[in-house]
Amino acid sequence: MYRKHNNKNRIMSDEQAEELIKSLYDNYSDSDFDYNYNDNDSDINNYNETAATNESSYSAYYPDEEIADASDYAEKISEIPSQPSSLSQRKTAVKKETVKKEASRQSVFAKISLLVVSIILSSWLLPSGNVMNLQSASQVSKDRSSFFITSSGNLLSDALSDIHSIPRQYILDMSDVQTPQPDSEKFIKLENDERQNYDGKPIDYYKDDTIEVKCWREKRGDNFFNFAEIWIVHPSQLRRTLVDNVISKKHLDMPSNIFKRTNGVVGMSADYAAYRDVGIIMQYGEVVRKKTSPIMEDAYYDINGNLSGFDDSPSFFESEVFKKGEVIHTFSFGPVLVDDYKIKESKKLDYYICQASSIYTRAAICQFDYDKHYLLCVVEEPGLNLRQFAAELQSMGVRFAYNLDGGQTGTLLYNNRAFNKPAYGGQREVSDILYFATAVPNE
Repeated sequence: MYRKHNNKNRIMSDEQAEELIKSLYDNYSDSDFDYNYNDNDSDINNYNETAATNESSYSAYYPDEEIADASDYAEKISEIPSQPSSLSQRKTAVKKETVKKEASRQSVFAKISLLVVSIILSSWLLPSGNVMNLQSASQVSKDRSSFFITSSGNLLSDALSDIHSIPRQYILDMSDVQTPQPDSEKFIKLENDERQNYDGKPIDYYKDDTIEVKCWREKRGDNFFNFAEIWIVHPSQLRRTLVDNVISKKHLDMPSNIFKRTNGVVGMSADYAAYRDVGIIMQYGEVVRKKTSPIMEDAYYDINGNLSGFDDSPSFFESEVFKKGEVIHTFSFGPVLVDDYKIKESKKLDYYICQASSIYTRAAICQFDYDKHYLLCVVEEPGLNLRQFAAELQSMGVRFAYNLDGGQTGTLLYNNRAFNKPAYGGQREVSDILYFATAVPNE
């Protein structure tokens, strides 16, 4: 593009041309685009007056230049397709954009109103027992707080999704017998991981927004160790289930069959509670069995997702953790093998219930630190004694390890199947399992 300047030709840069074009539109006043404005002949007059003003503005910006024909910069103007070609069209466009913004604001307001209503309804429903059915009033209080925080947070996430991104949180209802079904496509083989199969093959792996699982087999001496390492985001994801929700030798099933009905990602046989008529059993905050034994050592799982040991005695029901409603589950087999990262030396390592001094197949649930990070382990034949088992688990770096029913009961479960080779020819029927579930709801 050329302009005459002191009788010399000069080229106007693209930046200067764009600034000129901008000035053409900046001179329109806001009143020109009032969508209550009636179209008439004054549109043409306003347009002509504005064009004259733009010509003066250009002369002021380039005082030594002659104003060229409009055809000199028509090409530049045509490169802005987003600008309407007439005043009337621009008024229509402004009106549409204003209506669109107003509709968006009303949508956000409606979603926030829904959030407020939901919180009010929840505050009415929860104390009445219509949402959660737990025995302990203090447990209801704990679960209500968690439910409020999570549900309200997710409603807020949905309500504000148009203007801000807030991560969703997930929690499972304690009353759910069947948890969400995991995504089958997320069960994969993982190569080059720090956890390694004894034969060098890729390990089994599952991960979604709420749970991560690694399963592998190691050969240590003459024994095969089957491990599952688990990370979860909320304590409600560690579950236990009794066949038909009762402790009875008349209600038994194979661990893999029980597991399939739960939709768990990974799990294992638990304490086979029905095999004995003693040992404190709690499930989802409810006391299922109160009869105690002075020689047994149990473990409880609390609302923070932590495992701890305790003596199986009536004093447990007077403990602060019980009275405050902080116990979700208990397991009654034992003993505690590792506590505070150390092998727990006590007479209970000579425990009668699990043939402690014999070479035997073993099973245990463990926890790393206090961060909802767990380890399940099942040892196949020929097996090892309890002290040897405790030493192997301590070498894995666990903070806490609790012995569960081994032998033919011991079954590690993953992706709807037994991961290990159960002892003495295969699985046997049991009364209960524990498992870890995804908290991502099914669509």
